[in-house]
Amino acid sequence: GLPVNGADGVSGGTVVDLWVDRAEMLFRYLELDVSTGAGTRRVLLPINFTRIGREGVMVKSILGAQFALVPATREPERVTLLEEEKIMAYFGGGVLYAEPSRQEPLI
Repeated sequence: GLPVNGADGVSGGTVVDLWVDRAEMLFRYLELDVSTGAGTRRVLLPINFTRIGREGVMVKSILGAQFALVPATREPERVTLLEEEKIMAYFGGGVLYAEPSRQEPLI
């Protein structure tokens, strides 16, 4: 039930479940309910892109509105290796491309 906020402070969704990797005994994903123009959908948020606090979950790599475009899984209870790669690439790419100011040199 925690809210998930993007780098701009805008809510991108709500946590509904936590995915655990039973083989390695660690948390892998937060499952989110995300609002889109056509209703709500479920997406996965890699746990290593989050900062979890009492007020909610903060994600610095993408903006709040960009949660609606996270690649989906074909099956609701399983994620394939290709789907994992697409999800991780989406959040990883957001570190550099979520907003135009991130593409400029720091110096």
